[in-house]
Formats: sequence, structure tokens, C-alpha cells
Amino acid sequence: MLPLLNLLAAIALLVWGTHIVRTGMLRVFGRGLARAQRGLTVMESGHPTAPHYYLDSLGVEPEWQGRGLGSALMQPVLARCDAERMPAYLNAGSPGSRDLYLRHGFEVTEEFRLPEGGPPLWRMWREPQDTPGKVR
Repeated sequence: MLPLLNLLAAIALLVWGTHIVRTGMLRVFGRGLARAQRGLTVMESGHPTAPHYYLDSLGVEPEWQGRGLGSALMQPVLARCDAERMPAYLNAGSPGSRDLYLRHGFEVTEEFRLPEGGPPLWRMWREPQDTPGKVR
């Protein structure tokens, strides 16, 4: 009976978790939810399959940009990547963020656009560095 209860609990958690994600996305995207989901599908379609750390989100308020805060936020993660000899992957969403990531050893692997006239994004990959923390 216990394995069946565990299975039912896992299914309930999956359904509830999916509901929470959809509800949150609906709140954020409203009527644009279908378009956002198509965009996420495009982003995920090019996600690498090799082992890596995925740097999903990094943001600095516009009035604080250009002061090294993005680099400071990224540094502990990149140091861990280097220490563990693990590559890193991300999608840059603006030319400014792309340039920031380039300075930290990332290379553009592809430029692509989101569907329906969406903005350009850049898939970026960073091999572990021999000199951790080196900024170009």
C-alpha cells in the first residue's frame, strides 16, 4: 500500500506543481501565454545535452548597471564551474548582457530570434577556465 501512496503523492505533486507554474505564467504573461510558451519551446530546442551548469537568470536594475554588479553576482558561480571543471550555458537576452558574458569567457554558439518577431537572443557556452575569475 505504501508504494501506491508514494506514487499517488508524486502524481499529485506533479499535477499541483504544473498548476502552480501555469498559474504563475498566466499571471505574468496574461493573453500572451501561448506566445511565451512558443518562445520557451524555441529556447529549449537548442539547449545543450552535454553536462553543464545552466545560468538561467541574472539581472541588475538599469540604474545600477555598468558598476560591476553583474560580474560580482556571476563570479561565485563561474568560480564553481572552474573548480569543478564544468562548462556553463546561458541565453543572453540583450547585446549588453551578451557583451558582459563575452568578457567572462562565454562564446556565442548561435544567435536566434524568438517567434512572431521576438527579440534576438544568443546561446552562449563557457568552458572551464584555467585562471578562475579572469575577465577579458
